[in-house]
Amino acid sequence: GRRLLGRSVCDLAAGAPHSWTLPARDIGSLAGNVSFGLGMCCVHLTQPHDGSITVAETQLPGITGHAVLPAAHFSMLLSASAARETCCFLKTGRFGGG
Repeated sequence: GRRLLGRSVCDLAAGAPHSWTLPARDIGSLAGNVSFGLGMCCVHLTQPHDGSITVAETQLPGITGHAVLPAAHFSMLLSASAARETCCFLKTGRFGGG
Protein backbone atom coordinates (compact mmCIF):
# COMPACT_ATOMS: atom_id res chain seq x y z
CA GLY A 1 0.00 0.00 0.00
CA ARG A 2 2.71 2.50 0.89
CA ARG A 3 4.39 2.14 -2.52
CA LEU A 4 1.12 2.90 -4.28
CA LEU A 5 -0.32 5.51 -1.93
CA GLY A 6 2.73 7.07 -0.24
CA ARG A 7 2.03 9.18 2.84
CA SER A 8 -1.72 8.98 2.33
CA VAL A 9 -1.71 5.54 4.02
CA CYS A 10 -0.44 7.15 7.23
CA ASP A 11 -2.93 9.99 6.86
CA LEU A 12 -5.80 7.54 6.44
CA ALA A 13 -4.66 5.55 9.48
CA ALA A 14 -4.44 8.77 11.54
CA GLY A 15 -8.02 9.63 10.61
CA ALA A 16 -7.33 13.36 10.45
CA PRO A 17 -7.66 15.33 7.20
CA HIS A 18 -4.93 17.72 6.16
CA SER A 19 -5.66 21.37 6.57
CA TRP A 20 -4.48 23.37 3.62
CA THR A 21 -4.77 26.81 2.16
CA LEU A 22 -6.31 27.11 -1.26
CA PRO A 23 -4.18 28.90 -3.84
CA ALA A 24 -5.59 31.85 -5.76
CA ARG A 25 -6.93 29.75 -8.65
CA ASP A 26 -9.90 27.62 -9.56
CA ILE A 27 -9.91 24.21 -7.87
CA GLY A 28 -12.35 21.46 -8.68
CA SER A 29 -13.12 18.14 -7.05
CA LEU A 30 -14.56 15.09 -8.76
CA ALA A 31 -16.31 12.42 -6.72
CA GLY A 32 -17.59 8.98 -7.61
CA ASN A 33 -20.71 7.31 -6.27
CA VAL A 34 -20.22 3.66 -7.27
CA SER A 35 -19.59 1.87 -3.99
CA PHE A 36 -16.77 -0.46 -4.94
CA GLY A 37 -13.16 -0.43 -3.74
CA LEU A 38 -10.52 -1.46 -1.22
CA GLY A 39 -11.42 1.33 1.17
CA MET A 40 -14.57 -0.59 2.07
CA CYS A 41 -12.36 -3.31 3.58
CA CYS A 42 -10.53 -0.87 5.86
CA VAL A 43 -13.08 1.67 7.06
CA HIS A 44 -16.84 2.12 7.32
CA LEU A 45 -17.88 4.55 4.60
CA THR A 46 -21.18 6.40 4.77
CA GLN A 47 -23.25 6.66 1.61
CA PRO A 48 -22.74 7.90 -1.01
CA HIS A 49 -19.12 6.90 -1.67
CA ASP A 50 -16.85 5.53 -4.39
CA GLY A 51 -15.36 2.66 -2.39
CA SER A 52 -12.48 4.78 -1.08
CA ILE A 53 -13.85 8.17 -0.06
CA THR A 54 -17.29 9.63 0.63
CA VAL A 55 -18.80 12.26 -1.62
CA ALA A 56 -19.04 14.56 1.41
CA GLU A 57 -15.26 14.35 1.88
CA THR A 58 -14.76 15.74 -1.63
CA GLN A 59 -16.85 18.85 -0.95
CA LEU A 60 -14.03 21.02 0.33
CA PRO A 61 -14.55 24.59 1.49
CA GLY A 62 -13.44 27.16 -1.04
CA ILE A 63 -13.44 24.98 -4.16
CA THR A 64 -14.96 26.46 -7.29
CA GLY A 65 -16.32 23.26 -8.77
CA HIS A 66 -17.65 19.89 -7.66
CA ALA A 67 -19.13 17.04 -9.68
CA VAL A 68 -20.30 13.54 -8.81
CA LEU A 69 -19.75 10.85 -11.43
CA PRO A 70 -21.15 7.32 -11.74
CA ALA A 71 -17.76 5.71 -11.09
CA ALA A 72 -15.73 3.93 -8.44
CA HIS A 73 -12.61 5.63 -7.11
CA PHE A 74 -9.96 3.95 -9.24
CA SER A 75 -12.17 3.59 -12.31
CA MET A 76 -12.24 7.39 -12.59
CA LEU A 77 -8.68 7.14 -13.92
CA LEU A 78 -10.08 5.48 -17.06
CA SER A 79 -13.50 7.15 -17.10
CA ALA A 80 -14.49 9.05 -20.24
CA SER A 81 -16.88 11.22 -18.20
CA ALA A 82 -14.08 12.10 -15.74
CA ALA A 83 -11.86 13.06 -18.67
CA ARG A 84 -14.62 15.24 -20.18
CA GLU A 85 -15.32 16.93 -16.85
CA THR A 86 -11.61 17.55 -16.27
CA CYS A 87 -11.18 19.09 -19.73
CA CYS A 88 -14.22 21.29 -19.19
CA PHE A 89 -12.89 22.43 -15.82
CA LEU A 90 -9.41 23.17 -17.19
CA LYS A 91 -10.92 25.25 -20.01
CA THR A 92 -13.60 27.10 -18.06
CA GLY A 93 -12.91 26.76 -14.35
CA ARG A 94 -16.24 24.93 -13.95
CA PHE A 95 -17.53 21.41 -14.50
CA GLY A 96 -19.96 20.86 -17.36
CA GLY A 97 -22.56 18.90 -15.42
CA GLY A 98 -21.96 15.40 -16.64
